[in-house]
Amino acid sequence: MATARKKPLSSSSSWGDWADLPDNLLHSIVSHLVSFPDLVSFASVCRSWRGLFLSTPTSILRPPLLLSSRRRIYPRRRDDTPSRCPILDPAFPSTTYFSSVSARTLSRLPFIGYSYGHAIFYLPSIRCILFADAITGDEVRTPRFPGHSIPRTYYALLTAPLSSPSSDLILLSFGLELFQWRKGGERWIRHDLGFNLPEVNHAVVFKGRVFTLDSSERLFIIQLAPVALVRQMEVKWIGEQVSPFSFKQWLVECGGELLLVRIVPTEAIMCMSVEVFRLDLSDEQMKWVKVENLGDWALFLVANKRCPGFACKNPGRWGGRGNCIYYARSGDDTWNVVELGSSEIDTTVPDSPTLNADPLKWPSPVWIYPAMFS
Repeated sequence: MATARKKPLSSSSSWGDWADLPDNLLHSIVSHLVSFPDLVSFASVCRSWRGLFLSTPTSILRPPLLLSSRRRIYPRRRDDTPSRCPILDPAFPSTTYFSSVSARTLSRLPFIGYSYGHAIFYLPSIRCILFADAITGDEVRTPRFPGHSIPRTYYALLTAPLSSPSSDLILLSFGLELFQWRKGGERWIRHDLGFNLPEVNHAVVFKGRVFTLDSSERLFIIQLAPVALVRQMEVKWIGEQVSPFSFKQWLVECGGELLLVRIVPTEAIMCMSVEVFRLDLSDEQMKWVKVENLGDWALFLVANKRCPGFACKNPGRWGGRGNCIYYARSGDDTWNVVELGSSEIDTTVPDSPTLNADPLKWPSPVWIYPAMFS
């Protein structure tokens, strides 16, 4: 009796089956992935899966990774193996990854910013800017900077991911000048602002515009086209018991809103607390409206003012806590969790989060989302 022979599946047909899975099913799969390696594996299956992954806002569904400032040797094969910095995952605290950027690069080069998955450094020997992918170590260099050197006060950030054709690097500093470089361009563009820009305390790209904050908590909007322009915004403060000043501030995008996080003094000596405000743009007068509870959101912050803050939705899905701020201290391999509206933070306790640490200290821990997540 003849045996029926099964028709073998060709390689192309099997890949075609995977690529033709319905988008709603794939979106459901992505929404349930928490592990960083699982997300990378999903994006590596085929071109259509990668395209769907890049179009899905995965970053708000999982926590950022923490690039530690402490050196480790990995892998331990030879004595000349370069030291690497560990990368820690709040969703899997017992798992450690390693950055492909050498610890020597992270510790020796002047750090001027972190943006869209890339640490940004200044190379004094050749006067150019170096972008280093915090995960892969891939590097991009700019043309030679037109000035003699880049001051320590410069703040660098990208207006869009490096993969975007509209990505611009801007350098901000105290003074009347702003420098711009577009990826692939052969030269820097120098803008005379006609306005004395205060030293940037924190900056964020929000809804296509660059918002900056100075140490006096004045809010500025920077635009590059059609001409470079800096505008100071008049903002009211709305809420009960708003502290008149703060030790430290961050701007964070959270769920389509711009938040201001402040570390403020309390009545108790050597104690601090956290205040959060959202920028209300509903009418002509901008307002900082006090937020009493973050709900099902968690914020991720570090001391270094050149590092962005991040927000993560529904942290309970990976074992995190809502209405909390995850704060990484300099020199630590971990983070503290501060609940908004909780009791005062006693800065004299050895393991308390030192929220008023040096804002320019480097190396320091950095919360990162891989560039492929941008």
